[in-house]
Amino acid sequence: MKKKVIIIILCLCILWSAMAITDYIRAKNLKEPIFTVSTARDQMGNGVYKCIGYKVESVAGRFNSDEYTVYDMRYSIFGKTLNAKDTMYDNFRHNHGLLGVDKKTVLMHFEALKAVQPDVSGNQEIYTEYIRGDDVTAMNMILYNGIVAGFEYEYDNLQSAYNFASYLRKDLELTYGEKVTYPGMIQTEKDYFDNIKSLSDIKPMCKYYEDWTPGIDGNKKENINKMLGGKSYSRMDIRMELNAISENKATVTVRYIALP
Repeated sequence: MKKKVIIIILCLCILWSAMAITDYIRAKNLKEPIFTVSTARDQMGNGVYKCIGYKVESVAGRFNSDEYTVYDMRYSIFGKTLNAKDTMYDNFRHNHGLLGVDKKTVLMHFEALKAVQPDVSGNQEIYTEYIRGDDVTAMNMILYNGIVAGFEYEYDNLQSAYNFASYLRKDLELTYGEKVTYPGMIQTEKDYFDNIKSLSDIKPMCKYYEDWTPGIDGNKKENINKMLGGKSYSRMDIRMELNAISENKATVTVRYIALP
């Protein structure tokens, strides 16, 4: 009798393992689990699939098409999540560290974007992520010839845009040292970011920027040459720019600029 009980338990364990593994593989491929006990899902695609001993959460977001796309099926077993895919928003304060990397590498950081079809124009690709319930309303990652060339952040709050630009200003200086913005290069409707002393100094329809020269060698240099399509340049800088579109709207951009 005892032997039969052990056999039954082993068979149940094997059966449960097969169910759990099957649903795990399906989750990795953005497919709904099969062996669910209960399901709750909204119209946007977010939901929870409860199973025996594990669960799968579908996570949706708004990307290029401005429609909700399920980009992750997060598998949790015994309370531990095994696979969670990041978006640009998850660590957006440090996205500029990915400038100059190739598309394959950046999609390893932003696995959620593998489910997104970017906007393509010639050699340019743009991945867009729309944010709900925050001052930053959208994020754009721009690639040229398969290399990350810049990030743009759209804001509906000028103060928040200025705060983020100020953070980038400090972080870029810590990373690359003193700015290299050319003196005397100010143009109409442009000014240096460091000339802003308070929010009241920001004028609508004006761009404020600073430049830094990063150290570029090895694989990064090869990627930049690929990004430029073989065009020659004397120096490659990183520009941080605050574009005050109106009193309530602004964009913050960090991108490469090539000097002839």
